[in-house]
Amino acid sequence: MRRGFQPTLCTMTTGTTGQGTTTLFTMRETQIFSLLSALGLRRRGLVSSADVVQVSTSARALLGNQTAMDAFRHAGALVYQTGVIDPAQALALLAKQHAVSGRRKQVSLLFTYPSYLGKLIETGLALGYAPQDFGLERINVGGEVSSPGLRQRSEALFGSVLFDEGYGISEVWPFGGTYCEEGHLHFDPLRGLMEVISPDTSQPVHPGEAGSLVLTPFMPYREATIILRYDTDDMVRTLVNPCECSLSHRPATGHLLGKRRYCVRTQCGWFGPRDILEVLEPNPAIPLPVRFGLWSIADGLGIEVAVREASTALQQQIAATLESARIPVSTLKLVEDAAQLERPLPWRGDLHEHSFST
Repeated sequence: MRRGFQPTLCTMTTGTTGQGTTTLFTMRETQIFSLLSALGLRRRGLVSSADVVQVSTSARALLGNQTAMDAFRHAGALVYQTGVIDPAQALALLAKQHAVSGRRKQVSLLFTYPSYLGKLIETGLALGYAPQDFGLERINVGGEVSSPGLRQRSEALFGSVLFDEGYGISEVWPFGGTYCEEGHLHFDPLRGLMEVISPDTSQPVHPGEAGSLVLTPFMPYREATIILRYDTDDMVRTLVNPCECSLSHRPATGHLLGKRRYCVRTQCGWFGPRDILEVLEPNPAIPLPVRFGLWSIADGLGIEVAVREASTALQQQIAATLESARIPVSTLKLVEDAAQLERPLPWRGDLHEHSFST
């Protein structure tokens, strides 16, 4: 805690992937976060004054919710938070018709977690919803890894919508990552220092290798709680070739693989939840959000997956798809009940919140 600064906000991380972390912020810091975010949203054309925004993230994610909602408001949008409530309730709110002058008639932007979006897709299709029931134009996902397969499957419920995805954590806020059109995760060098270090040596990894993101946010973006070389425990692969994308002037890594404790190292290198999701999420035989476990065995990976209906044909299909993605799976187990999974990964979409019923 830096001397001479008076904190006004104490936040704690949700703790889905470890013990919650407490961080302190001043009033000026949180105001700067919101205003800079609002400028970014308007500059990139991601929000307009006609938008209606539904924030379906955990109420425990105080810092992210507060700054995001303030940013939407500063950008001129109408915003409300539902929390992680029953998916049927959230869908009813998304489909609701609004009669607010100058605003869209329905929610136009959804802000949520990939796993909760999966629940909305699964529940919405089961309830008979279709794209014509909604007015969504854009979905912003974060807080977890996801894959293009999730976006593809969302079209059956919401139609063709634009997706935005970024990277941010409370401990080093607002120093976070932005994905470019080629899927690189870029970091603004004016806001902080990004490093990728080896979990074994704590030294920088070589190009093409996987390591843990280590981040240091710079002043004046951080005043109260000073963070130096914070090991996020988030694994990424470094890039082999220089970027030629629209954000090539910023340092970059590959996509997030997942938390280190949920990544597995084999003779072929590191593999994380993202590698598995990229194979499993497009498959309609697997309910959303995809429930699976991942572990290391002598000659490769052990993988367990919850499916709608287990069969030899489906097991062979999934095994072949994993093999074509160069994932060294040695053991593949299918179950029809997610409760039967022995090592399921935690999802933020399971941070249930219950509202009063009427």
